[in-house]
Amino acid sequence: MKKERIKKPISYKAQVYEAILEEITTHKINSDQIYSEQWLADYFSVSRTPVREALLQLRAEGFVQTLPNRGFVVKPMLLEDAYTIFQTRAAIEGYCAAHLARNIDSPEALSTVQEINLLLKKVSKNFNREDEIDFHLEIIKFSKNPEFVNIFKNMRAKIDIYWTEVVNIENRPEEAQREHEVIMESILAGDDYGAFRASEDHLFTTYNMIKDSDLFKKK
Repeated sequence: MKKERIKKPISYKAQVYEAILEEITTHKINSDQIYSEQWLADYFSVSRTPVREALLQLRAEGFVQTLPNRGFVVKPMLLEDAYTIFQTRAAIEGYCAAHLARNIDSPEALSTVQEINLLLKKVSKNFNREDEIDFHLEIIKFSKNPEFVNIFKNMRAKIDIYWTEVVNIENRPEEAQREHEVIMESILAGDDYGAFRASEDHLFTTYNMIKDSDLFKKK
């Protein structure tokens, strides 16, 4: 009889990493202040060792930079970084939306659409980060291209930083929800070009709002 795969618990260092990253993506730890390992250890009530290990990973991923003998700072987000993220997303998500539209009559596509519609209903009731991001991810997953999925997941933390900023813009959640619906209308109509354009328009509308937000006013 085949044994069940053993599920490894999340390491202590990984938990600290996720906790610090959450503080960064929600702007609770920002680029205007120098922090020390000890400050973070006290903040999360942990020892300095997992904090140090987490910071090494965050530095390698471009989220923080160290200041010799002083501590570390959150690396400021640059406008060109934001453009690169949204341009990459538009290329991948636009293609995937078009691909889903071209295959809309397949049973697999209809199953994907059902999942997406459930997410849209949840987002319409409570515009939250997880469901909104999952809406985009479900469209990407239909492509069955693991590279697309990996690229999106690797950008996820930076996407969260921008999401945290844009969700506070007046009326943006309602506008974004309508843009999601336009994407789905094109997909359900089998309009691949319309689905691509609707996805691209949604992402660059978000980018243009972020460009003018407080996130980049000091840049």
